[in-house]
Amino acid sequence: MKIGLDARSIHREGVGRYTRELIKNLSKIDNKNQYIIFLDSEKYQEIEISDNFKFVTTSPQKSLHKIGRFLKDIYNEKLDVFHALDHWYVPIKPPCPVISTFHDLMVKTYPASLSIKSRLYSKIATQKAIDISSWIITVSEFNKKEIINNYHFNKNNISVIYNGVSKNFRPFSNKDSYYFKKRYGIKAEYFFYAGSMRKYKNISTLIKAYAALDEDIKRKHDLVIAGKYEHEYHNLKGLAKSLNLDGKVHFVGYLKEDDLINFYNYSISFITLSLYESFCFPIVEAMACGIPVIAPDRLSFPEITQNTAILLDPLNLKEISFAMERIAIDNMLRETLIKRGLELSERYNWESNAIKVKDIYEKFSQE
Repeated sequence: MKIGLDARSIHREGVGRYTRELIKNLSKIDNKNQYIIFLDSEKYQEIEISDNFKFVTTSPQKSLHKIGRFLKDIYNEKLDVFHALDHWYVPIKPPCPVISTFHDLMVKTYPASLSIKSRLYSKIATQKAIDISSWIITVSEFNKKEIINNYHFNKNNISVIYNGVSKNFRPFSNKDSYYFKKRYGIKAEYFFYAGSMRKYKNISTLIKAYAALDEDIKRKHDLVIAGKYEHEYHNLKGLAKSLNLDGKVHFVGYLKEDDLINFYNYSISFITLSLYESFCFPIVEAMACGIPVIAPDRLSFPEITQNTAILLDPLNLKEISFAMERIAIDNMLRETLIKRGLELSERYNWESNAIKVKDIYEKFSQE
């Protein structure tokens, strides 16, 4: 069987991680089928793969005037099935059945988070994916319901396959954080957020909730915010300053994986108050590092955390501050959440993800 994968999103953060891990783990478990990996640059061909995998350099995803080249490359390979690893980029008039992975449905659930241009493109691309796809893979039951409710796609042709977490994310046996924190100018224990600084991530509420903490707890605990210095960064920096939190709220920028794992491990808790998520990688990473999680009580969060986190109203300052204070002072609660989180994180496994995806591919070998 000949399977094509559109891996041109490999350089992006969330979708890129999914793309890299799926290719890597399919290569481990399947030496029988033939895989054609479509990329838009040779520099991403560094992934270790087995002999039944082949890279094909094609046109970029957003290059509309070169879309004919991508279609030609797909036709030339004579594929049995094509997997669009990001549903935004399903090919027009493909020569074989198409499987699409939907990572979110933000255009329907939270359109305000997208620019007018992105909203229009996403609306068109999502409808195209719905019309062309023979099968859909999605990352949560929450997202599956979104697809069914908004597009009435056949529920029997939608598979929920949870994302995994890299085995690099694990608890440290040695929690001596002094020299690491010193490098970033952090002197106290800290609450931790990692992710983008887009408005819907609701970081302003997190900063306000931190500012409202009991003074003694605030004196002993800082707030660390990791993510690229873009989108709402300057507004958030200004908010922290206006609340007299200089030296207490630390913006540490985009982190490479080693530093990210360090920040998880040395934190007292990971917190996200995002107003939209279909999965949320950082929650699973935090649990795998043995860190308690505070998260919203809606969307995909209850499904992904499954009784391992403190869930709350992401817009209720009083409730958020109270949860942070509980984490800071209640060691028994922390230990309970850590234990549950570690156990649950083992279920988020990239090899298991790849096995389930391969099973879907093989449904089309019988057609």
